Amino acid sequence: LAEHLGTDGITLKYGLGQCSEQVWETIGGGMLLTAPFPTDRSMPQQLTDGAETCGIGSKHIIWGEVNTHRVLSFSTTTNLLEVQLLFRMQDLLLSVPDLDLTQVLGFILGMARVSYIVLPCSALDDNMSTMLQNVETWAASSKFIVGPKQFTFTVDPVGPRFTFRESAANSCARVLHRVQLKAMNRGTRHFWCFHNHNVYTHKFDLHLANYNDIWLHYVTNKKGKTKNLTSKWP
Repeated sequence: LAEHLGTDGITLKYGLGQCSEQVWETIGGGMLLTAPFPTDRSMPQQLTDGAETCGIGSKHIIWGEVNTHRVLSFSTTTNLLEVQLLFRMQDLLLSVPDLDLTQVLGFILGMARVSYIVLPCSALDDNMSTMLQNVETWAASSKFIVGPKQFTFTVDPVGPRFTFRESAANSCARVLHRVQLKAMNRGTRHFWCFHNHNVYTHKFDLHLANYNDIWLHYVTNKKGKTKNLTSKWP
């Protein structure tokens, strides 16, 4: 995986674990965010103490535990990270019981330009291309005012199929995939909070095209009152 990483931007890793230090060694001079799962509470204390243990100082930030509210809130912000590491999808699904796999991927994959993902053993079909087509269809049909509205992904395998040990009692044959965000339209809120949109009279649409072209579209509830903020982003 090291040859595929290496960025000065922000990398988000879902789940604590011993790999945090190795991940940091591969991502260069950027920032590492870690979003722990509720199941991480039972991990040894030395793995959950945070930045000092990993030896990466202030460039490692550990967020609050993953839950449905936080996933939904994050998906409606104007944040766009460089890389996401999604190696513990089953734990992620257990942390957001209100969402199925397609919905989870729809809310999360739009938050980074590139995501590395291993599908959970509970997914009967690990065809990532088919899964991403389902996510694209879901986003287009959901008709969100804020949230995922349109996606186009590209996907490539990273290495051969391997035996993925999801837990001490469960393993399956899986492939590590590199999912890249080619195009996106994601409705976002004025503040990082999953509030009722009706409280405010405006929102934003975060657009991405051709992998790198990005702009923010300001939208009000008054007909015709829209404005592109291209020159103000990023």
